Amino acid sequence: MTARDPGRAPSIPELAVWLALAALCAAAVAPAYMNHDAAWYLYMVDRWRDGATLYRDVIDTNPPLIIWLSAPPVLLGRALHIGAPALFKIYVFALALWTIGSCLRIVRRSWPDRLFPIVTVVTFVCLPFVKQDFGQREHFALLLTLPYILMAASRASFSSGESWLVGVAAGVGFALKPHFVVAWVLVEAAAVASSSPKRLRSIPPIAVVLTFCAYAAAVLLFTPQYLGVAAQVREVYGGLNTPVSALLRLTDVQIWVAAAAAMALVRWRREDAPVILTFAAATGFLVAALLQLKGWSYHLYPARSLLALFFVLTGVVLLERAAELAAMMRGGRRGLAVVFALVAMAASARYVLEARHPLAPDLVGPLIAAIHERAPQGPIAVLSTAMFVYPAFPAVNYTHAAWALRQNSLLFVTGIYALERVPRGSIATLHAPSVMGRLEAGLFEELVEDLCRHPPRLLLVDALDLENRSARPTFDVLAYLRQDARLAGLLDGYRTDGRVGPLSVLTGGGDVACR
Repeated sequence: MTARDPGRAPSIPELAVWLALAALCAAAVAPAYMNHDAAWYLYMVDRWRDGATLYRDVIDTNPPLIIWLSAPPVLLGRALHIGAPALFKIYVFALALWTIGSCLRIVRRSWPDRLFPIVTVVTFVCLPFVKQDFGQREHFALLLTLPYILMAASRASFSSGESWLVGVAAGVGFALKPHFVVAWVLVEAAAVASSSPKRLRSIPPIAVVLTFCAYAAAVLLFTPQYLGVAAQVREVYGGLNTPVSALLRLTDVQIWVAAAAAMALVRWRREDAPVILTFAAATGFLVAALLQLKGWSYHLYPARSLLALFFVLTGVVLLERAAELAAMMRGGRRGLAVVFALVAMAASARYVLEARHPLAPDLVGPLIAAIHERAPQGPIAVLSTAMFVYPAFPAVNYTHAAWALRQNSLLFVTGIYALERVPRGSIATLHAPSVMGRLEAGLFEELVEDLCRHPPRLLLVDALDLENRSARPTFDVLAYLRQDARLAGLLDGYRTDGRVGPLSVLTGGGDVACR
């Protein structure tokens, strides 16, 4: 099939199902607060555009690509005087539609008889399936790499422009985290094995490599400060790791084992390349999630999505080989397609209900109300050893209150204490400034400088009267800060003024200052 031949056009019922899935996702995403990590990156872009130096004046653990990728809605919002959170949702939604459209074009040319099941599951995993992780780095990674994975499995020809676009997008997606390179390597290995070594000389993999090189050069040229932060991350991040034994017990690993068994038991043919490459990509992203050793659910999102696509593709291939079995079922393949569409829409509708009535208590709304009431302009600070980023972000984005710190949380300091052998959920013994290690002393001084430079009018810290259920060692944040005489004088000017969930709210008058 030539690049000019678009293949089979989708029917009106098929388009209706895909539009319904997209609409259900929009119904859930539109009224919800944006993801906390995504909100932090929008804030970093805001600071950067106001003259702050990334990884010095505003610091994050991740490489700068996600910050640059988050810039368009902030820049457009400033130009149009529209809130960045709303534009960010539109931005991610538009990217998802590009992904779905690209996959649709690839499948039409490559596997026209499988158009409906493949595009349906692609639409589902790109939009409703992501749930509260909408706009997370892993969401971006899947959106940017999925067309590349399907194109690598295809024997159809594509224009050089489309090949370059898909390759560069995938290069950005695989480069979002160093761990994602594992997925790219496995995809290319599977593509070479199922086609020929000439695959590595085609446009898409060359575009990925060039994108990797351009990104590395951009980091060294524009954000060399990240290298220092990366060295700090390597020292402290291990304390936040989940035991390998717990990671291997994850349901996702068990599902992968079932997929691996299917790969071993079925005799796959060359025309089954989409099944093989999807399994390779799912394996790579699962390995990437396990290598991060955190066990946070959003790390597993790309692997979960690709495993869902793998099982759908496997079912399609097996039904194609057992035509008699498909004919015996009520309605045949058309009946199966209807059932599949109904299941996808029911799962998406459930997501809408979960978004409207979440099980976890909302902390962003109460924090926004506290900011409006007590410190509408800020500065504010949230210092917790039990939670990071949330709920400070996205509350800061929606209120536009000033943030007092260069980091989004006590993540680095908590990581240092988590490296110690302290019983699970216990209160850690504080390190006096005189015995702090080099890294902790530097982080402690940063806290002192930030709080003294911008004394928060609203300060939230862990409430000590609550049962400590954290999986990592926690400590008394106020006692930790009071070890510095300057901060002790500052904190004397605060009074307890209510609660936001597990956080105590402290307010200070405009005249509070460090000694």
